This record gives sequence, structure tokens and C-alpha cells, in this order.
Amino acid sequence: GAEQAIEHLIMALKDKNRYVRRTAALSLSQIGDAAVHKLLSALKDQDRFMRHRAAEALGKIGNIAAVKPLVGALGDQDRYVRWAAAEALGEFGSTEAVFPLKAALEDKDRSVRLAAAQALEKISQ
Repeated sequence: GAEQAIEHLIMALKDKNRYVRRTAALSLSQIGDAAVHKLLSALKDQDRFMRHRAAEALGKIGNIAAVKPLVGALGDQDRYVRWAAAEALGEFGSTEAVFPLKAALEDKDRSVRLAAAQALEKISQ
């Protein structure tokens, strides 16, 4: 059952092997709304890989409850987390993300700026 797998997949987001982490995030995104609560918690994890994959999965799930936490993740210390959060926010089409994404256009990392620009373009369509 999908709900029994959630806890194990969340733990797999911390695996040393990046392919295991990527597969766990993909699996969680396919489980959908049942995984959202755990993924929202994972956005606050100390492990940057966990936060990055959680943001990625939340974007694929598309549950509107993730918008505010993903906006918060735009301020993460890790550029990959900020990048994943910007990409994820583009999937929602929420105007709530417009101002924070505009601010992310000034991020020190080029990939974050590009993801924010692409997200804003998606939202404006």
C-alpha cells in the first residue's frame, strides 16, 4: 500500500546514493496527496538532499498546501533547494508565488534565477 511506503521512501531521500534519492522522490510524487504532509516536514530537514528532493516531489504532486512552504524554501541556504523550489512553484500557477519568484530573479545562483524566470513565465500563461 502506498501509505505504508511513505515513511520508507522519506528515509530513502537521505540515502547516500543519488539514484536512490531520485527514485524515492519520484515514487513519493506518484503517491500524491498522501505524501504531502511528510514531504512538507522534509523541507525543513537538516539534509540538503532531503530538502531538495522534497521540493521536487511537492512540485510534481501539485497540492496547493505546498505553495507557502516552497516560497519559504526559496530562501534556503542551498542553491539546489532554492532551484527545486522555484521550479516547483512554477507548476502551481499560484499568483501567491509571483512576488517571491521575482525576488529570486536576484539570487546569486544563475540556475535559481533561470528557474524563477521560467516559473514566472508559466504562472503568467
